[in-house]
Amino acid sequence: MTPFEQALEASYRERVMKFITGPESEAVQMFAQPLSNRTGDWYGEHVGKWLCTAALAWKRTGHDELRTRIEAVVDFLAEQQESSGYLGAYAADAECRFTHPKAHEGRTWDIWNHAWTLAGLLKVAEQMDNPGALAIAEKAARCVMGIPPARIIELGNHQGLSSAVIAEPLAQLSIQTGEREFAEYALSVFKALHDSGVPILQPLNNPEIDVAELGTGKSYQICWLLNGLLTLSEVMEDAALRGIALCWFSQIDSFHVSILGGPWGGIATHKEVFNKRHFFSPDGLTETCSTQMWLRLLRRSRVTCSVDHAFIVRNALLGALDANGHDWCYFTFPNGRRNNTYHWACCKASGALALEEAAAAGIPDPGEPKLTIHQAQDTLDHHGQEIVRREYIAVQYGPYMYAAGMLDGYKKAETICVPQMFPENCFEVTDEGAEDGIPSIRCKPIGRAPFLMRPYFQAGGRHDGAWRTTWLEVAWQ
Repeated sequence: MTPFEQALEASYRERVMKFITGPESEAVQMFAQPLSNRTGDWYGEHVGKWLCTAALAWKRTGHDELRTRIEAVVDFLAEQQESSGYLGAYAADAECRFTHPKAHEGRTWDIWNHAWTLAGLLKVAEQMDNPGALAIAEKAARCVMGIPPARIIELGNHQGLSSAVIAEPLAQLSIQTGEREFAEYALSVFKALHDSGVPILQPLNNPEIDVAELGTGKSYQICWLLNGLLTLSEVMEDAALRGIALCWFSQIDSFHVSILGGPWGGIATHKEVFNKRHFFSPDGLTETCSTQMWLRLLRRSRVTCSVDHAFIVRNALLGALDANGHDWCYFTFPNGRRNNTYHWACCKASGALALEEAAAAGIPDPGEPKLTIHQAQDTLDHHGQEIVRREYIAVQYGPYMYAAGMLDGYKKAETICVPQMFPENCFEVTDEGAEDGIPSIRCKPIGRAPFLMRPYFQAGGRHDGAWRTTWLEVAWQ
């Protein structure tokens, strides 16, 4: 099997089939009546994400046991759904429930959780021909649509980005039911977000606003919203909506993608937001949730960009997964430590979903590999004067970025000397230390003992605590 196929099988065995086994699982029991949850947290998203992932996994494998589990969870949700259509995890009198008059005053992820639950039910209906799942989703959607779109924006953090994402599953519901009212409400949510001061519907001829300035710049939410705009453009046959989405998409592709292909963040006011244009740091990071939604956006956009879908899967996505198939990194760093995240983390669910979505889309053969050297500079100016400059190179061979583990067994970083002309001459492909049929790269700096580099997803070891150095600081000869 290829490394991707191995990861897909491990995730299916250790995550999809173990995290939720039926209605008795913790993530599902959050929806059990009578509801008592008052925390306002996002944990209710896990049922919807699992349903999305499991439905795709069932379509791929045809396993009867998984189908039985999915149907049992859907039936359980139908039993718990309130007569109003509410299908959340919060107690009736909880201030975090979206129907509560004080919901906007505190922490609430209720609309966000409904968005994921709708998405999961719609995926089950689509992949498994389950009309019951579609009926539950439609009832829950009408409950959400019972409040004004402007109120939706008030009920999501990151300046409304986290609740406006409900527009995407509503647009998808419009496709699956043929009912235009869901799409019209979704469009009204986008207009309400725009009117609130988050200019997501900006004119195409206004390049001054960076995508990092939409709300708080939260990359996961923004990518989901752009998916929603593209879906709406199909439902409503509105080319302008597609043009707006592709304008923002182009900005992400041009200014906000890391060397590994994922959305680039980590050095702003919040670790999960886009950095400003032209940002570079070898220590910048990518959230696995953002990688999943960016991959979906790339597929849905159907346009060519700086890195292809398969490259992102082989680097940013596989680089976040532990070899055990269950654990994921919340954040990955080109230069940094693997850190497996906690049980309820959003990224564990998003990573597993991204693998199944990638499998459904297909991972093509990369073709004949070639060695490529990437260069970058980390600079700092003061009143127009450059006061700091560090220069780096990174190595790509075929569809993989390469990284070193701890240099000499203990160094996290080191400056190497390579010729400025033809730096690729200091790197050679070798079978030494090869795994899964993927060769190593031997780095041979001037005046230093050579060291081996492996594909980023393998470098240093595929386990918690492993170190990877993708960007190598250079002194040019």
